[in-house]
This record gives sequence, structure tokens and C-alpha cells, in this order.
Amino acid sequence: MSSAAGPLAAEEVDPQALADAVLAVPGVVGLSGGPLGTVASYLPGRRVAGVAVRDDGVEVHVVGRLGDDLPAVAARVQAAARALASGRPVDVRVDDVTGPTPPAASAGTPALPAAAGGTEPALPGPDPAAPALPAGG
Repeated sequence: MSSAAGPLAAEEVDPQALADAVLAVPGVVGLSGGPLGTVASYLPGRRVAGVAVRDDGVEVHVVGRLGDDLPAVAARVQAAARALASGRPVDVRVDDVTGPTPPAASAGTPALPAAAGGTEPALPGPDPAAPALPAGG
């Protein structure tokens, strides 16, 4: 890859701006430094993990969410990264997934009563109708 002025320099791409754009993509939970933490860009006084900007391309490693369409998330990440990659090819990898986001409690769902004297919700006690377990083992 080269421009009219010669080869593109890695510093033409702002790794932090690229990381911020990737983190704004729906379905991206975070960035990953890769299995050994080697996927990163180094800036003065800091490191941007999960985004490696090189002269020959940009590598982005993300963490997705279980249940999301990960190929679609990766495609959206690639599109967001390409917009800031100064014409370099962009390689996207989903390194890990986290559990699905729990559904938000609906307005009609009653909250559990607060435990006596505390602010934590009360937990239900044992079921009196459940058979007793035999002692010992």
C-alpha cells in the first residue's frame, strides 16, 4: 500500500480513535489484546490494547456477546475501522464472548421486599413441601 507521497506510515492512523469507534459498535463488549497481549498499539505513555496499527494493515480483536450474530458484529467492526484506517486492510477477530445481557426488568415486575433491617432483597426460604434429604452420606 502506498500513497502518492510514498508508503503510508502507521502514525497516520489514530489507534485511540479507532478503538473508540470499534467500542461504539453494537455487540462489541470490549477489545482484546489477544492470547498473549500482543495485539496493541503503543502511544506516548499508554498502550491501546486490541488495536494493532501497522504499515501493512490494521488488526482489531474484540470481545462479543453470546447470542449476538458475531459475523454481523465483526462486519460492523470492520466497516467502522476501515473508515479510520487510511486505506489499509482491516483484519477483525472475535477473541472471546461474554454471557448475554440480562433482560431489563419491566416496569410491571414487582421488586422483592427488602430484608428486615437491610437494603438487600429478601431471598426466598426453603420450600416447606420439598422432601427432607437423608442425614449422612
